[in-house]
This record gives sequence, structure tokens and C-alpha cells, in this order.
Amino acid sequence: MSISVVPLGGAKEIGGSSYLFEFDGELVLVDCGLRPGVSRDDPDYLTKVVPNLDLIKKTPVCVVTTHGHLDHAGASPTFSRMFPGVPNYMSEETRAFSSLQWNDTLKIDRDRPHLRVFSEGDVTACQKAVRPLPIGGCIDLGHGISVEAIRAGHILGAISPKFKFKGKTIFVSGDFSCQDQTVISGANFDGIKVDFVLSEATYLARSRQSFGIEKGRFIADVLSVLRRGGKVLIPAFSIGRSQEVYQILRESGLFEQFDIWIDGGATYTSKVSLRYLPDKIDPDIEKHFVSKEDRGAHRHNICHDDKPCVVIVPSGMLEGGYAISYTRAWIGGNKNALMFTGYLDPNTLGYRVCYSRDGDEFDFPIIKRSRDGEITKIIPVARVRHCLIPDPYQFSAHAAHEDLLATWRGLNPKKLVLVHGSPENINWAVQNPNEILPGAEVIGPQNGERIILEP
Repeated sequence: MSISVVPLGGAKEIGGSSYLFEFDGELVLVDCGLRPGVSRDDPDYLTKVVPNLDLIKKTPVCVVTTHGHLDHAGASPTFSRMFPGVPNYMSEETRAFSSLQWNDTLKIDRDRPHLRVFSEGDVTACQKAVRPLPIGGCIDLGHGISVEAIRAGHILGAISPKFKFKGKTIFVSGDFSCQDQTVISGANFDGIKVDFVLSEATYLARSRQSFGIEKGRFIADVLSVLRRGGKVLIPAFSIGRSQEVYQILRESGLFEQFDIWIDGGATYTSKVSLRYLPDKIDPDIEKHFVSKEDRGAHRHNICHDDKPCVVIVPSGMLEGGYAISYTRAWIGGNKNALMFTGYLDPNTLGYRVCYSRDGDEFDFPIIKRSRDGEITKIIPVARVRHCLIPDPYQFSAHAAHEDLLATWRGLNPKKLVLVHGSPENINWAVQNPNEILPGAEVIGPQNGERIILEP
């Protein structure tokens, strides 16, 4: 019997998560994500933005997708083009979110077909390949391999797959959180014992404020800006974070005094969240969507009138979406604020804006389109930052350092493989295994490196 794993992406990095497991020669792929931080201006964009799927030399038994974020599910249509018909197991919620993400990726690159990592046909094929893996469910994959979907507490529909093969148990954390959020309850892995763990390490060796303290700081800062007549832009991931921020603001009572708007892709993901979490999501959330009937005019009024308000809109890293339009309109106003609430890849515009200084200049191009949607002109527009940009709010849906250690020690594996984290922190863990998981082998692989779990 032999069990091994090769990271095709997402090893000592955050992005491009994809892990190829081999069970006595049979392959199972966990996740197939994009790297959102890769610039489309990079000449090697098409190679860098996807995992190294060329390392897959045999058709896998299946894919198991942990959740619907781009960095875990975004390249699945590319995989379906290379390996047509291979089933992709995921929760129903993840299927809904992933389909939105795949189609949104197509829209972003509609004017740059040479940069498309997949086509409409690939998306259709991928959607047809999806198979249900409900949270709490267990499926026989054949070849002696089974998988159980354990709720991960990261976003709606997120799972931590637990594989069994010939008496051995392999736990793959995916992205997980043990702490309750406003909308999503934390994961509970109590009582689970395994032989091997492949785990995210996003917040390993990093301190973080408690959710309650950060929520209080966030509400106070938003209220301060609104009371002085300013506008607040919250660039947010469309899945999970947009709904979380909305619910925080709703529970604070700000809705009674000020307008709160949701725009862009977050309107669609909020509908999905309401469908599956009717007791957690405001049933009137759609009343806060930027008007569908005349969205352009409504958006223009929000941007340019004198009414203080809050807008929640993707992209969370300012890599696209209507967040660019709002940033361009508001970054120069000293009454306004941009408030970041999630992870920012250092290679993104969001990171550069977040850590800028008053007076720094940025380009936010205006794209003119014809009636059929083709780009007719790109007008470069420079804007100087004068708005408030507080330190990012730590509303992370990832496990904190203490929760990572507690989880790993509770699972008590013989080998712990760390991925989805910074090279510095993962290397530190490998060099100090007794501080991480006494008695276990702690491994920090490189992308493309084969790790033998069971010889």
C-alpha cells in the first residue's frame, strides 16, 4: 500500500490550491484553484494563474472541491477541458458559488480572449461533471477509497474532506475556521482521529485580534465616517465576506440612519446565501442591492450625490468589478473611507492602495463599451488618495494560530503537511516541529514535490 500527495499549487503560497493524492496508483485531486494575485499584464499569466496540471500523468478518479472561492475552485473548468467527464464532488452550496465564479471569470476576460484560462464550453463541461457531496455525507469513490465531507466553518458549503483507504485516514482541512462568525458557525473536529493531515497554515505564527474587538472597531470607524458626511467603500469577497459585513452593519443599527448598498457579484452570492441560510441572512437583503432596473444611473447617483452611505462590493483586492468605479470616485475625498476586511495579496492593487499614504497617486482607467459590450476606448484616469484607509479589519474566516495548533493536536496525525501559508511561517514550523505537533513529522513541501505519506 502506498499513499502520497503532490501540491500542484498552493504549497508555500496562498493561491492556486490544488493537491494530487495517489492511492496505490489511483489519483484524486483536491481543489483546482486560480492565483488571483497574478497580473493579467504578466507575459506568463496563462501559466502562472493556474496550478501545474501538466503534472497529472493519468486520469484521476475524481476531484473533490472544498469550497467555492476562486483560489480553490477557479481553475476547475481548465481541469475539465484536460480530463473530460471526470466527476467533481462538492457541496450543493459550493456548486452554486463556483458556477457564479466561473461565469464571472469569463466576463472579466470577455475583451481579452487571449487571456482566458477556460471557455464557455469548458464551464459547461465542468458544471456537467459536478456531483453532490453533502456536508456530513460519505461517498465510495471506488478502488477502496472513500471520502467524508466534514463542515469546515470557513464559508457557506465549505468542507474538510476525510479520506479512508485500506485502514488509513487522511484529513484535508481545506480553508477552515473554528470560531463562529456572524453568519457561519465554526468547525468542530472533536473526536476525529487520523493518520495524516494536509492543512492550511494561513495564520500560523501570526497574532490576530478577537472577532469581537475587530467588529467593535469596524462599526465605530464606519459610524465616524458617516456622521461627518462621508461615504464608506468596503471592497469585499463576493462569497462569504460581503454577507458577513452586511450582517454586522445590519445588527449595529446603522441601517436606521444611513443607506447600505450591495453591488456587483455580491448581489448574486447574497441570493445564494439567503437561499441556504434563511435564518442567518436578512430576508430583506435584496432591498439593499443597487437597482437592477437602472443600475448604471443608480450607481452614478450613489457615487456622486452628497448622501453618506456604505457600499459593499467585489473585488476584495480591487482586481476588478465595480469596486474600481467606487474607488475612483471616492478615493480623493477626505471625508470618505476605504475599509478592507480580508486577505490582500501583495501583488494586487488593493494591497497597494491599502498601504498607501495620503497624496499617493493611482490610475483607475475608465472603460468605454459599445452596445454589444465591446471595448471602444480605455481612458486612463489618475486619482490622488486623500480618503481615510484604516488598518485592515481582521474578519478572517481562517483558523487563528491557536486554533491551528489545537486542531492538529486533536487530530493527532503521524505526519502533518502544511500548505496555504507563507514560506517563512511554514519553514519555521518544519524547523520547530515540537512547538507545532510534538511527536509528529511536520512537512512543508514545495509545489511539485511528492510527499510520501505511507510507503
